[in-house]
Amino acid sequence: MINRLRPYFVIGSPPCTAFSPLQDISKAKRDPKIVQEELWQAKAHVRFCIEIYLMQIRGHRHFVHEHPAQSTSWAEEEVRRIANMEGVTIALGDQCQHGAADSLGNPLRKPTKFMTNSRCIGEALGKRCKGRGGDCSRPRGGQHALCNGATAKAAAIYPFALCRA
Repeated sequence: MINRLRPYFVIGSPPCTAFSPLQDISKAKRDPKIVQEELWQAKAHVRFCIEIYLMQIRGHRHFVHEHPAQSTSWAEEEVRRIANMEGVTIALGDQCQHGAADSLGNPLRKPTKFMTNSRCIGEALGKRCKGRGGDCSRPRGGQHALCNGATAKAAAIYPFALCRA
């Protein structure tokens, strides 16, 4: 029987807005105290996830950490420390290869990094789009839609095929 207090598999996906390069553009227009507080909270959330991942590693269990590929969180010391541990890999995948699409069905590339200590899960999540010039290489094809505004907010929900992977 699996001990419910020690899950065999953990997925961490802390909010990424405070680490978004796009958010940096509007940062100068916002109250600096609020921006600093949001960043502090985001970093605390990432550190909490890292603590859970360390528990998983010590217990010979698995974890996956997900954040957009361009997120500045990947440069955080704690994240780099886990990423450099033996058996931990970072897979880069495009979510259009797992069915990510906008409300009209147009594919959303959404480059995403997944840090994991499960080789097979890293391989499953690390599918890259081979399309060029905006074309998507998913089986249905299509032109990539821009992932911003309401589309970006909706894209925070994983497509079913990504969850299965």
